[in-house]
Amino acid sequence: MKRIVDTVRIPYKLGDTIEFVGQQKDVSQYYCKASFYCMSSRFEGLPMVLLEAQAYGLPIVSFNCNTGPSDIIYNGENGFLIETGNIEELSKKILEMILVDNVDDRQFLGELVESMWEELPEKKKKNIH
Repeated sequence: MKRIVDTVRIPYKLGDTIEFVGQQKDVSQYYCKASFYCMSSRFEGLPMVLLEAQAYGLPIVSFNCNTGPSDIIYNGENGFLIETGNIEELSKKILEMILVDNVDDRQFLGELVESMWEELPEKKKKNIH
């Protein structure tokens, strides 16, 4: 794995700014330290990682692949949906999230996500009619 990591770290001069930790049994410590969660998958079923990220109150930046993300993310409310494959827009949104100085400015506090979980069935019912 070190060789693979170095093929990314060295040419892009990442130094120690990104930590590649490999597979982990307890991911909660990483969610607790995170400012947001990004999912760049092009295909998903029900992405459990998005549910986990929301459980930790994290805003999400994700490609809007055919199934999954749009069932969990309300664009601009608890995260951002980016057109699948639009790497430039995904990159811009990631940079925007990185450059936010104050966590409160992200407008995605845990209470907001929690209240959205409570409202989820009602919102889905309204979308069906």
